[in-house]
Amino acid sequence: MNLGSEQRSLQVALDAKGKFLPTAAYQSEAVVVTSATVKDSGTTKDSLVLKLNLVDPALLSVYDFDTPCPPTNKHCKQPDVEITLYDENNTVLLSKTLTNLLATTRTVSGVTNLYSMKKIAADTAPDNILSAFSFASKKGALSLTLKNLALVGALDSSQSQLGVAITIDSKTYFARVTLFETKSGSQTWGSKYSTYAMPTP
Repeated sequence: MNLGSEQRSLQVALDAKGKFLPTAAYQSEAVVVTSATVKDSGTTKDSLVLKLNLVDPALLSVYDFDTPCPPTNKHCKQPDVEITLYDENNTVLLSKTLTNLLATTRTVSGVTNLYSMKKIAADTAPDNILSAFSFASKKGALSLTLKNLALVGALDSSQSQLGVAITIDSKTYFARVTLFETKSGSQTWGSKYSTYAMPTP
């Protein structure tokens, strides 16, 4: 598929009847931002809510899930997880490590490994506070919420291109989304098209 000057390709495998079975059918990695909301007014009420679909047949394939956790720490499986946000010029707006706030579990369904991540600890950071996080590889659904958002730079007044990079166990998944200001001067942006945002030339 061609999107502007960029090309995207995705490999999938169909079953014997030609049926596509998400997410096990994916033969290559894919990530897309399905929903995004940003409040950036310079106050402690600012926030970021992201929802993504992420699939990768090689997800966490080299991480050690075979060694059991000790009885004193049932959440010992904590692969590195980071989020980085970029503006349209690839300038970093936010970078945050989430590793110590999350835990991952693996279950086996047939020949498929299924992973789930959840928030297990309170975030004591003064800003960009992780208040919610979940990921289930069975459906590829990933969502997170940051409160008291503090971006390095400001978003554009009407439309803004936001780059989202999610790193899991040293592998980075990247996608972009266009944000539209929900109302002129509201300092709130969303991925849903808004009539208040001027169209891009």
